[in-house]
Amino acid sequence: MKPVFFFDVDGTLVDTKKNEVPKSSIEAISTLQEKGYLCCVATGRIFSNFKENIAYKAIDWDGYICGNGLQVVDKEGKYLANDAFSTELVTKVHEIVLKEGHSSCIICDDGIYMLDEMDNNAQDALSFLHEKVSYCAQYDNRIVRAMMIFAPAGYSYAPYNDIKEVKAIPSYVSYCDLILSSISKSKGIQVFLEHMGAKNYIAFGDSMNDYDMLEKATYSIAMGQAPEEIKSIVDYVSDPVDQDGLAQAIYTCVLERGGKNEGEE
Repeated sequence: MKPVFFFDVDGTLVDTKKNEVPKSSIEAISTLQEKGYLCCVATGRIFSNFKENIAYKAIDWDGYICGNGLQVVDKEGKYLANDAFSTELVTKVHEIVLKEGHSSCIICDDGIYMLDEMDNNAQDALSFLHEKVSYCAQYDNRIVRAMMIFAPAGYSYAPYNDIKEVKAIPSYVSYCDLILSSISKSKGIQVFLEHMGAKNYIAFGDSMNDYDMLEKATYSIAMGQAPEEIKSIVDYVSDPVDQDGLAQAIYTCVLERGGKNEGEE
């Protein structure tokens, strides 16, 4: 079976400055599918949130790794994996948020809710992600799939990583994804590959929440704007997303080589 393609969303599929999927990217991914490759997303966004993103309708996707591996969804929308924070865990995390003077939000199936007053870090991060949020005056035990912590760019998030049930994945802007420590994009990808009877995959990403899926991929591509920690582990570095980097990498690394060196089975 041909290797399966997995694409990060923000900064890889979506040009976050223009909030659009470049036409060149859509055409290149469509060409892959015409040649028999399965093309899926691998995003930090949970599935219900991704369905609101412009990338959802841009391509007829073959599968979804969402919430950094928390949710694995097939083409028909069937969940192959789905998990959530416990009520006690949300409370424990928010105690640290208050102690550190940060702000936070909970990510639920029906929306994103701020647990704290919006500060500059939250405003900058949510603007980068083109996300709108509601307010939750008090945590009311609703099902939480993930959290976001808003702190200055470069902050270590060490106090949150001291909670063994979660791990913080910092962005290069002013937030981190806070996810269950038992999950990752690469683990979600393995669930999907086993479901499809596939072994190899090709991954595209640009941020630290893509690290493990890129590191374990049969072949990996980093977008040109990715940090050095990401560029240092991949097989190929493309141009940035806003310079048609995704399409350039697809044609250069896969289509022009006829699938060679990328794990054709």
